[in-house]
Amino acid sequence: MSPKLLDEDTLRAREAVILDAAQQLLNQIGATALTMDKVVSKVPYSKGTVYNHFSSKEDLLITLCNESMQKLVNMFERALKIDACSRDRMLAVGFAYMLYATLYPDKFMLVITAKTPSVSDKASTERQQAHLALENRLLTLVAAAIATGVEHGELTLPPGSDMEQVSFAFWSSAFGAISLLSSKVERCSARSSLLLEQTIVLNANLLFDGLNWQPTTDPQRTASIIRLLKEEVFSNEMRQLAEQGYTLQI
Repeated sequence: MSPKLLDEDTLRAREAVILDAAQQLLNQIGATALTMDKVVSKVPYSKGTVYNHFSSKEDLLITLCNESMQKLVNMFERALKIDACSRDRMLAVGFAYMLYATLYPDKFMLVITAKTPSVSDKASTERQQAHLALENRLLTLVAAAIATGVEHGELTLPPGSDMEQVSFAFWSSAFGAISLLSSKVERCSARSSLLLEQTIVLNANLLFDGLNWQPTTDPQRTASIIRLLKEEVFSNEMRQLAEQGYTLQI
């Protein structure tokens, strides 16, 4: 008797079960302690079935990372659709990044894990390519907002810099703030009183003012943008955050 062929919906549903089990284990024991055998023990499938979906632990990790990056792409896209100047749309992207990391701290940290050669080099070519495509999509979204600022005369790039450099400065500032102010990182006295959400907005405005990105910082305009993001654009995410017992101090 020939083996039963499963339709795409069934395969996707089975893969989702495996990924969900892996994510739960990841949250509990971390990437280093995660093994394929531990994942197999948590799902109603054989070891061979799990390996049919994921060639290795690393392949599974980068798939989880890609899923989280797709979520971040969606949040960036929503942030950039607000009716505002280019500078404020970039601020909205920073807010979206902060909100994502606050809601999904383990997913945020997984992106770092997926970037290590020990993981990326062992993942399947297909999933590595998907990862690069998602990364490029995120960078393209940010670059488009910067390009709009340049086209509208709101931003003049400093001599010797380009949009890629500005994009990297923005991303590295946000990434660094999230990494250093994460609830999972022990804080020294110099960081003990800093709140992530306030720091993200302050850092963005400091960077934009330093670039002379018009219009310059206006606390009332910033408050209006943040209110729009909280009450309309990311209302679902704000509800999820409230359910976790967390209220943004901004």
